[in-house]
Amino acid sequence: MATSQEKKTRQQVWIKQLTIHKYKNVQSGTVLHFNDKCNVILGKNATGKTTLLELISRCASGIPFIRQIEEVDIQFEFRYGITSLNVHQCILKVNERSQPTGSAGLLTESLPDVYSTTLQIRVTQPNEFTLSLNYSKGEVDVTLEHQGETHKEHLMNINIDVSVGYFFPVVFQSAINLKQKNISNRVLELASKFWSNEPLSRFDEALDTFHKITSDSEQLNSPRIRLQIREVVNDQEGQPPKMKAMGAQSTNIPRDILMNILKSSQASSSMEYSLSFTNNEIGFLEKIRETIGMERVRMTLSLLKSSEDKGDVKSGFLSYGKPEFLFTDHHGNTRRHSELSFGQKRILAFYYYYSLHPDMVIADEIVNGLHHAWIENVMTSLEDRQCFLTSQNPLLLNYIGLFSIKDLQERMIFCKLKDEKDCGVLTWDNISEEDASEVVGAYAQKIEKLGDILLSRGMW
Repeated sequence: MATSQEKKTRQQVWIKQLTIHKYKNVQSGTVLHFNDKCNVILGKNATGKTTLLELISRCASGIPFIRQIEEVDIQFEFRYGITSLNVHQCILKVNERSQPTGSAGLLTESLPDVYSTTLQIRVTQPNEFTLSLNYSKGEVDVTLEHQGETHKEHLMNINIDVSVGYFFPVVFQSAINLKQKNISNRVLELASKFWSNEPLSRFDEALDTFHKITSDSEQLNSPRIRLQIREVVNDQEGQPPKMKAMGAQSTNIPRDILMNILKSSQASSSMEYSLSFTNNEIGFLEKIRETIGMERVRMTLSLLKSSEDKGDVKSGFLSYGKPEFLFTDHHGNTRRHSELSFGQKRILAFYYYYSLHPDMVIADEIVNGLHHAWIENVMTSLEDRQCFLTSQNPLLLNYIGLFSIKDLQERMIFCKLKDEKDCGVLTWDNISEEDASEVVGAYAQKIEKLGDILLSRGMW
């Protein structure tokens, strides 16, 4: 977990604004402003709250849009210290074709045959520059504007997907080709900060995240770690050699787990069987233990596969996965993660998810199944990063502090569904200045809770 000193010194990545020109059935021209801390998304069922969370997740992670089989035209602005990174992405389907007729005689869904993508990235301070890319049929036209000069390049046979994260290699290579070393270095820095972490998925309203973490199956994005290992001599005479980790690659494994393995000065003879961690070593395990009131928490990663020995000295790799959590209560009783209650499972899943994403949290119905004391712990943990939260339960709003009208306008968004005559158009808006003024004024009287204020005045 981040210490108070880390909170002060760590530069945070956050989304400042999202503009939607075309995305699913969302009102064209939608502009949303966000706070760098807690943002709350409210609305009735089927008004697009989860859709908005998924869109924010895609923007933050660089997840491709093309597989949606829809046209997209969006803009979003990141902030990182004094740097502003503005991205405008437009995907236009040129024509379509249908897949072959299935065995049942039914046509499957239409897939885009040819598409074009326009991407513009504008970066400010330091080394301000604008990069524009037009991608179609494996070819990219690159335009770099820097210090009043314009450089252009045409690249062919480019096999990339149409997401911001996937464009960075093209941007970097273009900057190199255009002999703009300072820009290429800046691109590397931004890419490593904005899109090098685990993809920012949505923390779901039930137990999907929990099951993804604890699944026994080796799915594509299931937690796993691949260690480069080397056999070292055991100092104890007559004992078998020990194995020491020399490097690691991972998927959905918290950073403090990786650092614990790589920083350890001790080699282990048991490394070839499993990796084990306790709440005394790992911050998020301690947070789980503290919240649900256990005496100890242990996490184990099982060995999945290993490479063959090479030469006289063993070296190669060991792959681990299938996380298992063991809890010991104050009476000495133990239970596996599968034996936890619904609320306990959500706490385990949340803090695991939290540890994967140091800058941002996107959570759907975060208070589901949680005692109010647990909600308070969760909300306190979120103070060091930007978060986007939805809730149908007014209880969440009891933990949202209000400071000013402007503050409320930035952090509260209402989702609505227009009349069916408008073909189910979704409208997303920040709370108006007038409504924010009324809410802040009523809240200052310390008579009504925030949720009651919104409900009694028909705002929610």
